[in-house]
Amino acid sequence: MKKFFLAVLCVTALLGLAACSRVIETYGSPMITTTPLPTASPVPAATPEPTPEPTPEPTPEPSEAEPVELTLTNNVRASMKLIQDDYEYSGVTLYGGTVIHVESETPFASLYLYWSRTPKPYTVEGENFTLAGGEYGMLHEYLLLPESVTSLDLEFTGSSSLMELWAFTEGRPPEGVQVWDPPCEKADLLVFSAHSDDDVIFFGALIADSVARGLDVQVCYLVDHALPGGYQYADRNHELLNALWAMGVRHYPRVGPFPDYFVDNLWAAQKQYGDISVTNYMVDILREFRPSVVVTHDREGEYGHGTHMLCAMCMERAVEQAADEKIQPKSASAYGTWDTPKLYLHYADENPIMLEVEVPLDYFGGRSAFQVAQDAMEYHLSQLQWAHRPQLDNEAFERYDCRCFGLVRSTVGADTTNDIMENIPRE
Repeated sequence: MKKFFLAVLCVTALLGLAACSRVIETYGSPMITTTPLPTASPVPAATPEPTPEPTPEPTPEPSEAEPVELTLTNNVRASMKLIQDDYEYSGVTLYGGTVIHVESETPFASLYLYWSRTPKPYTVEGENFTLAGGEYGMLHEYLLLPESVTSLDLEFTGSSSLMELWAFTEGRPPEGVQVWDPPCEKADLLVFSAHSDDDVIFFGALIADSVARGLDVQVCYLVDHALPGGYQYADRNHELLNALWAMGVRHYPRVGPFPDYFVDNLWAAQKQYGDISVTNYMVDILREFRPSVVVTHDREGEYGHGTHMLCAMCMERAVEQAADEKIQPKSASAYGTWDTPKLYLHYADENPIMLEVEVPLDYFGGRSAFQVAQDAMEYHLSQLQWAHRPQLDNEAFERYDCRCFGLVRSTVGADTTNDIMENIPRE
């Protein structure tokens, strides 16, 4: 029995020790030790969905303007038939003081005037507006009126030869109407061509490719085919505009002050034109248009043409002289001096490049720059009787290749590619 009580006491003691390990008396209240629950992660607030912007309605493309029938009268009893016959090679000369009254039953919002020669300034008088015409001397001149009208007056200040006059309703200009921008204020590329059609034959692929790249292209010419004294054929100036437009040029060209003389060598060209006069004209051109790149003719005149040789020789001088304020001080005062970064001559040996002109261009609907030049040549109707055309490698026309140019002067380093704009920063 004694052993039984001893066993009971031992068991009771062990149970007491176990209980003491779990219960601690604190101010008479037991505290139970438990494993703490994990801290809950905060649930981020839902990001509200942005309110979608309403999809703007597409702006409808303006419809093409329609021609309207005009009634023309004037204060000098001149016949108006020749400027309403839809034949672009006939017209009437209008002298200072002449007023043409234009009237239509249908409201019209624009005029398109086709001049034989550079017009003198004139005014367009509507009931509520006055516009200056002939401001840039454009032969193909589009005038957008401030409002649609059914009548207005054209008042002339000097002798001008008008070949055609059209008027159109509101809307985008019809196909075939050339809406020229003024000449460049700052040209990326200036192409200096001796004659109308040389720009297409030797530089047309370069022009088309440059337009497709978004460059500001300014084309200038030495001769004016409408001037008396040489081979006078005013229609070539219209062919010039039509071909440039086909190559994508939109800045109105600058036509030079020299008649078209045929010269078969450089000496004859110097004697006929005067190389100092030509160089001075080029200096003024460079300062006015401030080109990054200038391109002109072959020193050997492509096929030996003396005027082409003269252009190359004088331009090499002009790019140096345009930076000197003492030369041609009048243009230096008007525009400042200009140090042309790059000058290329057609077929020059220095730092030669070969343009890529057979790559399809989206800008021209998949046609290559060379194809564009070929198509543009078709506008030179008076010259199609001759064999001159844009050429690639052709043994019969050895120095015609429109891909071949040489960098004869650079302030920005030599070329390492076939890109004429290499080393020229774009703004």
